[in-house]
Amino acid sequence: MPKIMHLIDNAEKITTDGLDAELRSLSLNDAQIAAIQNFIKLADGRSNEQVLESLETLSTKIGADQNQASEFKVGLNELWSVQKTLRQMGITDCVKIDPMIVRGLDYYTGTVFETILNSHPEFGSIASGGRYDNLASNYSAEKFPGVGCSIGLSRLFAALTENNLTQNSSTPTADILVLPFSENEREFSFNLAARLRAQTKKPVNILLQPWKFNKKMEYAGKSGAKHLVVIGEQEVATGQVNIKDLQTGKETSLDSFLA
Repeated sequence: MPKIMHLIDNAEKITTDGLDAELRSLSLNDAQIAAIQNFIKLADGRSNEQVLESLETLSTKIGADQNQASEFKVGLNELWSVQKTLRQMGITDCVKIDPMIVRGLDYYTGTVFETILNSHPEFGSIASGGRYDNLASNYSAEKFPGVGCSIGLSRLFAALTENNLTQNSSTPTADILVLPFSENEREFSFNLAARLRAQTKKPVNILLQPWKFNKKMEYAGKSGAKHLVVIGEQEVATGQVNIKDLQTGKETSLDSFLA
């Protein structure tokens, strides 16, 4: 299996005939080779939703191994969830679900990703990473979910230099924190955050942790944000939003805040 994963990961650098020969050297039969070749081409010319639907179809053909079928379904459900969240955030055009990204699956426990500069694909991946739920268990009895990313500094710096983007800059603390009460308010919160960023030109963060409300409010007080927006069922239903000044405690309507 590791050898097959390695070939899939490098399939773009190998001709179809070359890949066929490499797979045959692993004693795979014609049906298995055809399945791998089709899997590699799964994303060609398809939208993310179409890729996921194709994977849904593929999940019915995995075979009798219940463990493999169950693991495949868990991964597919996570990709659907990631795609839904990205769509809610308004991030669609710059994201591609690509089954050929398989590196690191021997230690990652969920979705893996790579970052490519569309204007400079020749630099390759400038950042890559994935989800690993149990890494902290090496140092603690508790289980902590995590997503990690490593940056290809030499590639990134080369791209920044070529585009004259290496001048000094700083990233300010978020001025506004949007706090959705539950997952049901996420899409509204993403849209609101986008509006706040566009109209105030200030940095805005959204708290997505599934914590209890008291813990969310405790985080808000320590986050360094100057303003807080709590989004619950009523805000979504009415569209009426208040923004709280965390220093004075004063609340202001969204329209007044943006005026």
